[in-house]
Amino acid sequence: MRPAVPLVPAGERICEPGSFKVGVAGGWFQDRATGEARLLTCAHLLTPPALRAMAAPPTERAWSRRGPEVEPDGAAPVRSLEGEGARLCLAESGRVVATVLAAGQRDPRGRVRSLDACIAAPEPSSESAHVATPEAAPRVAHARVGARVTLVLRDAAGLEGVIVATDYASGWYGSRREILVAPLEGTRVSRSGDSGALLVEADSGVAVGMHVGEVHGVTVAGVRYDVLACAHHLLDVLELFDLAPLR
Repeated sequence: MRPAVPLVPAGERICEPGSFKVGVAGGWFQDRATGEARLLTCAHLLTPPALRAMAAPPTERAWSRRGPEVEPDGAAPVRSLEGEGARLCLAESGRVVATVLAAGQRDPRGRVRSLDACIAAPEPSSESAHVATPEAAPRVAHARVGARVTLVLRDAAGLEGVIVATDYASGWYGSRREILVAPLEGTRVSRSGDSGALLVEADSGVAVGMHVGEVHGVTVAGVRYDVLACAHHLLDVLELFDLAPLR
């Protein structure tokens, strides 16, 4: 049974109140143990706890990786409570919509494996302007090389590409198994502020990943790309936070 509180549609721009770091509400899933709704988005849109008292947090910088980084074999993804209590609001109106419960743990020394993701609980509200939409609770599947995909964004269209790799080790937030997407000719599959958006197959609408950034100057299967969109496998993210699709 779906929660009785209003849910922000997948693809809405969100941020912390007063922050310049803008991301995207990826979608709604449910805690496997309790059945409660959880909003999924990227962790890097959160202001580090030590900076939350600042009047104007620093702007987000784009990240780029030019090659894989070595991670310890057998390392399991971990999460932390570093972002616990942070509030997320709609970027346009400032309306608070969720409270962060946990985030991927970033280890700059590379001793642990993690993911650039966080989960949040919905903010109880009597308003009904922001309700769940079908894409907010998508079906989930494994990513496939060659599949044509798009990002779930409510304020943009035509951001499409093709998956060219499913096992790229970016090292971003300690991750080592990313999806890479080449934009279709004449298009751009992602842009600044798209982090957190779900990556779905264009034909079926099945969700396969969560966008986290871009990589530059990467060669895949003998082809060199100037820029590729990079996404975590959605199934990996759901496993980290013990989530399942909403029912």
